[in-house]
Amino acid sequence: MQSARVLLARSSIRHWRHISKCTPVSQSAEAQAAPVEKLIVPPPSNVDKPVSPKIEKLATEISQLNLIKYLNLVDYSKDG
Repeated sequence: MQSARVLLARSSIRHWRHISKCTPVSQSAEAQAAPVEKLIVPPPSNVDKPVSPKIEKLATEISQLNLIKYLNLVDYSKDG
């Protein structure tokens, strides 16, 4: 019975030694001091997303075109 305890103790010590060799104990100071990238939180889905003034101006100008000018714009955008 005592030899079984000794065998069990030795195997568990080997197991813990293996785990301790595979697992890093502490991180280096450089890894801990690495800069953290700022995350950009998107606006909620029920709120309109902010639009740049340039895009808003283009959308307003396009929405004010008459049909002929709009068709000319479509033809021009297909060629370019």
